[in-house]
Amino acid sequence: MYLTKWLSATAVVLLASTAVADTIATGQVMQMNPTNKTFRLQSDKRTFKLSEGCVIRRDTAESVFKKTELKNGDYVDCYSDQAGGLLIKYILVRDGSTKLKHLAVGTLKSLDREAATIELNAQTSATYVISEAKVRLNNKNSKMANLKVGDKLLFINYITAGKQTLADVMVERK
Repeated sequence: MYLTKWLSATAVVLLASTAVADTIATGQVMQMNPTNKTFRLQSDKRTFKLSEGCVIRRDTAESVFKKTELKNGDYVDCYSDQAGGLLIKYILVRDGSTKLKHLAVGTLKSLDREAATIELNAQTSATYVISEAKVRLNNKNSKMANLKVGDKLLFINYITAGKQTLADVMVERK
């Protein structure tokens, strides 16, 4: 009986963990292979692959992957919207003006002129200052006012004067 309960609980946990798609992996790039567009992070044993059209943000510039964009030793936040998190869609290289910024994903819960509340996971929400946030909706420049409650956000944030602040917000709507 105890074994049956344990197996049922284990199955639920395994199903829940494989259903999670949006992930952020963080670490230092090692074993970058520009030919097959794969790399590993020092803190992770998995091999990541850059998706077709993967965007890399280094300092203030964004570009689609080129062989010289990502280097061994770069400290990065990598976003995947695929189950397992191995196919990378967006990379924030934490260097220069982005050294103290972080990449995150969440769902917009509320929005006003000064702040946005974003649900980061089922148990955690956070409120971010939006004063100078740059917004892209379906890869086009937009405004915070065009976002809708329930939108899935990929965003870059940092802390200033003790407050969490949005720097960039990216939304893909179908």
